[in-house]
Amino acid sequence: MASGLQGNKTIAKTIKVLECFSFERQRLSLGELVQQTGLPRATLYRTVNPLLESGYLHLDPVDNRYSLGLKIFQLGHVAQAGFDLSGLLTRHLDHLAAQLPYTIIVGLLREDKLVYIDKRENYDGLKVGSQVGLVRPPWYGLLGQLLLAFPPEAESRHLLTTHPPEFWEGRVGVPLPEMLASLERVRTQGHAIAVDETAPGIAGVGFPIFDQRTDRAAAGLLVLVPTVQFTPEVKERCLALARECSQEISRRLGARSPRPAPPGATDVNP
Repeated sequence: MASGLQGNKTIAKTIKVLECFSFERQRLSLGELVQQTGLPRATLYRTVNPLLESGYLHLDPVDNRYSLGLKIFQLGHVAQAGFDLSGLLTRHLDHLAAQLPYTIIVGLLREDKLVYIDKRENYDGLKVGSQVGLVRPPWYGLLGQLLLAFPPEAESRHLLTTHPPEFWEGRVGVPLPEMLASLERVRTQGHAIAVDETAPGIAGVGFPIFDQRTDRAAAGLLVLVPTVQFTPEVKERCLALARECSQEISRRLGARSPRPAPPGATDVNP
């Protein structure tokens, strides 16, 4: 808990209760809240009741389990509006999804963490466990490695040093110089490709999205495909359409000139 909250115990307890909820723990009993927070049951009652009355928590009268309330849902949409690249994503991702029957994900780095901010999924095809709002380490998967390729190298080095990867390019124990070299290859060619790295059976391509800043990507765009379908023809189509989509979003965000892939650049399998 941040030191600034220690002087206000009521706020600290309230935050502790709200932070018990996650994608994995969406509905909790009072006993589970006691266990998660470490607060006495009487104290927890006094903390929970104002949250119920104001709509930040909901209590199911059937099984007496708590969940986040409508007020949190509303505030979540307000927060998402700050992550959705000025509302430009929806139309462009819908258009890309109509052309490619695969999973499309957009994410960005925020406060040294990787955050998934939008997603399109083909309900008859590949399912990827990357919900909108999910937070990952900055290096995680193809998206993390793509985004780490496009800030200044000193910043990438800092993130890789302070958040050491558990695996990199599907391997463990990869030296930092080799990680930085792979990021430089992605930066040079302007996109990333991965096959069976973060999860077996999943391949994909990724492109950076830029805004007015010239020293870093604002976000990253992925197209994920079942590996068995990732033929050379499918790969080239995904590269072409994802590049076009990322450049159009970048243009709408005020990027001076979306970066084309250098002539003769070779694919990287980061």
